[in-house]
Order: sequence, then structure tokens, then C-alpha cells
Amino acid sequence: MIRLATREDQDAILALCARDPWNGTEVMTACLSLCADHRNVDWRYCDIWIGASESQLHVPQYLLCRIGGSYRMVGAPHSPARREELQQFLSLQLSGKLIARSEDLEEFAACCPGQELSAPAPQMLCCSRLGLCGEEDSRIQSCQSLWSLYEVLADADEAFRDISQDELTARLRFLQRGGAQFFELREQGRVVSVGGILMPEPSEYGLIVDLCTRRESRGKGYAARMVDRLCSEAFLQGKIPALLCGSRSLAAYYEQMGFEQEGSWRSLCLETAQQLPQEEKENLDQ
Repeated sequence: MIRLATREDQDAILALCARDPWNGTEVMTACLSLCADHRNVDWRYCDIWIGASESQLHVPQYLLCRIGGSYRMVGAPHSPARREELQQFLSLQLSGKLIARSEDLEEFAACCPGQELSAPAPQMLCCSRLGLCGEEDSRIQSCQSLWSLYEVLADADEAFRDISQDELTARLRFLQRGGAQFFELREQGRVVSVGGILMPEPSEYGLIVDLCTRRESRGKGYAARMVDRLCSEAFLQGKIPALLCGSRSLAAYYEQMGFEQEGSWRSLCLETAQQLPQEEKENLDQ
């Protein structure tokens, strides 16, 4: 059975998320943000569902969280019947991509013939030592404006150019309410590098996100100093810094900085019910 989570499910959600450094930290941040959203302004932006067996409705096997156009799965369905149930549920949702641990998603993907599974699998890296770059860089401060953060992200990564400034800043404010912090590095008064870290209170991890440097400012060590600052923030809170790395060459670079591989994640492109053949749509409605 798949049901929409409520505030009463918060403890169960946080307990399941604690075992997953990437999706778990993201979903934990989303859960805390939703619980703090007393005006319910983000109901269209984020949903969390619980997947459970009919005999234990309050004990989640897995969580499914929609944040914008992405679906994140923490844990996994325990049986072919539950995986088929999830496949039918997702086929009725808005299109997007499903992100989960490689082993969980590969098993689920068998229920989704014809849908594209990403490759290669990004690696989750965790850091165990402090002081990667020596002294703290005083140029790195808390982000003064989320709009300037958007400008750097859009300059550095084409994927962000398809997202409006208002949409991205709304996402960042949503994450801030759940415990996220964002930082910027300025050179001659101009923001040249940015980064964020998700640190929801119950999590063991500090998840580094949105790490970017302007194209013309690369090769000067700004990103390394930003990572160092974000790791320091995590260690100060008693958390393990973690980040996702989709490049083997970058993984080797981060390993030199003290990061070690924790696991790998993959994504699955979702085909919505609107895109299914008419015969399959009718079967889902029965």
C-alpha cells in the first residue's frame, strides 16, 4: 500500500532516512521543511509517500519523495507485488526521474521495461578528516542573495538554465527551511563560487550540494576551498560530510582530499500515464 505521509509519520520517516546519505538526507530535509510549512505554501512542490505492507501500514518499507521534477526513493519495495504497485503508482504521476541506490533501482527497473536507466552510476563520497586546505578562507561567507547563487549555477551548468530564477530560489528557500545552508566566495566583490550543505538535525550526514564555480574563474582552487568550508560546517555539527560525484576523475580528486566511496546511485526516466498506450491507461484505471 502507498499512502501520503502526514506529520504523524515524521519519526518513522527520519528513522528510515538516517541510513541513506544522499536521498535520505534530501528527504529528511524535505520532511522537516514540510512540517515547518504551517501555511502549506509548498504543497505543489513536494510530496512524501510511504510504501508499506497491508499488514504493517505504519512501518514503512520505503519512502517516495517528489521534490520538483525528481522522485527520490529511500529503501525499496520488498516483494514483486510491491514493486509492481510502485510502478503503477509512478505511471500516474507527473513525468520526471526516479533516483535511488543502484542495487534498489536496478531491481525495480525490471518492472519498467522500455524506460531508460542511467549509466554510469554516480558515487556517493564521504569525508573523514578536517582541514583539507589548511586555514579557513575568509572570502567564503553565508550567501547574501539566493539570486546571485542562481547566477553562478546558471553560468557553470547548462542544466540550471532550463530553470527560472524564481523557481530555483523557491527550491533553495524550501531547503533552507529544512536545515540547508548556502555559501559564496567573492573575488573583488563578485560572487565566483558557491556551495550548499544540507544538515537536517537528526541526520548523521552533511550533504554538499550545488557546488559550482564560474567558468572563467576555474583552476584557482575556489571549489576546493568551498568544499573545505562546507566540510568544516558539517564537522562542527558532528556530521559526516558527503557529496555525489558523477565523474571518475573528480572522484580521484576528492579521494585525495580525504573522501571515500560510500555507495552509488542511479536514476530512471519515468513514463507517465499520459504517455502510455491507451490500452495500458485503461488497465491502470480498472
